[in-house]
Amino acid sequence: MAFFFGLLAAPTILLNAVLGVLPRRNRQVEPAGSFVVRGPDRFAIAVPMFNEEAGAPGTIASLMAQTEAPDIIAISVNGGRDATASVVRRELAAFGYSQVHRTPLADTDAYAERWQCASRPAVLMVEYSMPTSKADSINALVAGGMLHADRVIVVDGDTVVDPGFVEAMKDDCYRLRRVQNRDGWSYVIEDVALQSGAVLSLGSSKRWLARYLALARSAEYAFATLIRTGQSRRIAGPVFGRSRLYTVVGCGFSARVDCFPMPSDTLTEDHDFTLWVQSMQAGSRTFEVSEVAAQGFKVYVNGEPRALTKVVEAEAEVTLRRSSDAVLVPGAQMRTEDPHNLAAYLKQVERWNAGGLESALKRLVASASEQRVSGNVKFAYMAAQLENLVGLVMLLAVPALLGLNRFVPSMGIAPSTLLPWLAIDAAATATLIAVGYAKVYRARGRGAFPTLFASVGRALLGVVPLISLRPLNALAYVTALSRVLTAERFKKTERPVLPTSTNTAINTTAAGRISVTWERPGLVNARAIPARTAGMAVSLMLWGVLAFAGTALIGNLARPGYRATWDLIYVSNPLDQSDYLLLPVGGTAPGGDALPYCSPETVKVAAVQERRLEGSAADYQELSTWGILMLARLAPLLTDLERSATSYDVSAGFLLRVVLNESFLDPLAIGPTEDIGLAQMTSDALTLLRSVSDDPRSKFHNPGLFARDFSLFDPVFSLCGGAAKLAWATDQPGGADERVAYARYINPLDGVVNGGVSPRIAGSVQSMADLAKLTGLLGATIAAYREDPESVAEAERLLLDISSAVAAGSLDMGDAYRASGELVARFNVNDRDFYAAVISSLFEDADEEDLYLASSSL
Repeated sequence: MAFFFGLLAAPTILLNAVLGVLPRRNRQVEPAGSFVVRGPDRFAIAVPMFNEEAGAPGTIASLMAQTEAPDIIAISVNGGRDATASVVRRELAAFGYSQVHRTPLADTDAYAERWQCASRPAVLMVEYSMPTSKADSINALVAGGMLHADRVIVVDGDTVVDPGFVEAMKDDCYRLRRVQNRDGWSYVIEDVALQSGAVLSLGSSKRWLARYLALARSAEYAFATLIRTGQSRRIAGPVFGRSRLYTVVGCGFSARVDCFPMPSDTLTEDHDFTLWVQSMQAGSRTFEVSEVAAQGFKVYVNGEPRALTKVVEAEAEVTLRRSSDAVLVPGAQMRTEDPHNLAAYLKQVERWNAGGLESALKRLVASASEQRVSGNVKFAYMAAQLENLVGLVMLLAVPALLGLNRFVPSMGIAPSTLLPWLAIDAAATATLIAVGYAKVYRARGRGAFPTLFASVGRALLGVVPLISLRPLNALAYVTALSRVLTAERFKKTERPVLPTSTNTAINTTAAGRISVTWERPGLVNARAIPARTAGMAVSLMLWGVLAFAGTALIGNLARPGYRATWDLIYVSNPLDQSDYLLLPVGGTAPGGDALPYCSPETVKVAAVQERRLEGSAADYQELSTWGILMLARLAPLLTDLERSATSYDVSAGFLLRVVLNESFLDPLAIGPTEDIGLAQMTSDALTLLRSVSDDPRSKFHNPGLFARDFSLFDPVFSLCGGAAKLAWATDQPGGADERVAYARYINPLDGVVNGGVSPRIAGSVQSMADLAKLTGLLGATIAAYREDPESVAEAERLLLDISSAVAAGSLDMGDAYRASGELVARFNVNDRDFYAAVISSLFEDADEEDLYLASSSL
């Protein structure tokens, strides 16, 4: 369960966390509840040790302190370099044991010793001279008949078990379930195949890094307690009707003896064993109550033993079901040694991941005839590996998405969005850790309030160390994946056949394959990071740099200027267009060459020569009725349009085409997306313009544009704003092309894609380009008028006289619109509603409802 991109990327972990909170009973199946049952089982404890000179004393002492002793303790010293065997003998002697028998095991390099103490369980010690794996040593004990037990509790040599460990295991082997059916009550005693204890960190080191790792591990163990509880919950169906435990706690678990041997062909025999056991077939037999009672089964109610016949009706039958399910026993608690440095941590996590991958792959590549994997087990290992792979892909995608966001902020992942993700994930993780701790503390018998305070406190201490180590988990997973995929060891699920004698088992093991052993976490040198792991670390860092730089480059090439535009709009304090819908706007003309919002004297980019509407008198043609209508609407605005074009050094003809296409020169125009005025200004456009206007470093710096109150309906402000926005658009990459510039004018962020016009606005851009003929005719008419007013038609001359009067300051804009409206009516051009709306709304008192009604009538 090496999830390393957070809980939100691990749905099955969340599912099992929810199931872990639910009560153990399924009321739909067991409406009358369940009872603790103890059977006649003999318990043996098997303790494999490899280089456990330091850990052996604590482990042995904890086994001797059990409230209920096992029937036998078997300690297997599996080779190694230190004095583990001598330490074990010394400790046994200190507890009053005496060696009563020592004999070599025939055809092996091992010796078996029997130790006895009058007041303690018998101890069997097997000592190998060559390194032997944990699985092989346990299998040899079971197969050789040396344990004489029905259940085997496996405890690692660096693990300290709590005094009630064996007692808790005994209490959770069987459950008597009373199930109601159509014929009345039926009784089932369920025999659990596999039991996992609950582990916490031993935390024996005083070094800061070791303590930090211990905090992370303790939090992880508490979290895993909750998850394992959920994986053990059974609901219904072939998958969720059975346990789905991914792995027992390898340093302390119990299994029925018929579940052995343990697989020894992967790096994590405990995990492989867990999956194998849960795929076994369940069996059942039905007995009379007296027969079951005679076998030695007793029922415990509130901790007190009762005869089975006192709980079950004498005439009832009891079904004894030998299941293949696994359970977590929160009361069977232990503490284990954790890594003291990052090298040990990486090696341990890498081994866990590699073992999980090996177990999954060997089941995936098995042929149909060999496949012996049940649905619940498939779900357990497939869900875990899929979540790991998805989490890894997500993690690898982060630098690419950050790089893309660097130049295209509307895409990818912004660094600021990772913080809420981490905060939510940290809160959720801390909560689940606290619930896991609560299960551990409640199993110890703590009260509700002490449990609450202790659980929350430990969760807060451990959540940061746990989350901070996730990048190392990812590194360990990638390293393990590379090792497994490059190794030619995709084995099948067929189990090794256990020989009938210990000698044969050892001979077969020695001759057939290498026995897998590993150093305990506390023995790993801090500088001994493998070359493959270091290489993978460098590769991941290199990937991060290249992914970030590569997507950043692609984003910049595909959307040149996007980042700068985004910053202009979204980094600054935004302006809201609804604050600038002031009406009426008044009608006093500035007079002369003055322009209140964009005087050439205040705009840094202002043209040296006046920017007049382009056109040649030689191309003059008398305008049509539609041309007269457009000229009439333009006449009051021509002077300010040309002055705005001059102030921002843009083509007056291009500006005219833009304004025409945006509003058909209607100052009251309100677009389908609530764009306002002649230039169709939006909140984003206002924010962008203020950003470039207020920045002294900007070539479009203009302190006058936002120096006073303004209205978006004001034709003068709208023309200045439109010219400023158009000047900015033409200055962007590709802006020399009017189509590209206008596409960016329409949508500063998404109007230009891959250097061309976005298909979404191609129609609007084409409409603007199609207006070139009209603006050409208007420009030629104006040029002809300026050369000789008498050379143009009367209607054209009279309308352009209005423009001249506005330029001279003898006519304000309100009177200009009135004069233009009168001429339009005189020449029978049907535009009466437009002038009525403009004059009443802009230059006389009018409420907002009148404005919308007038605009919508056009």
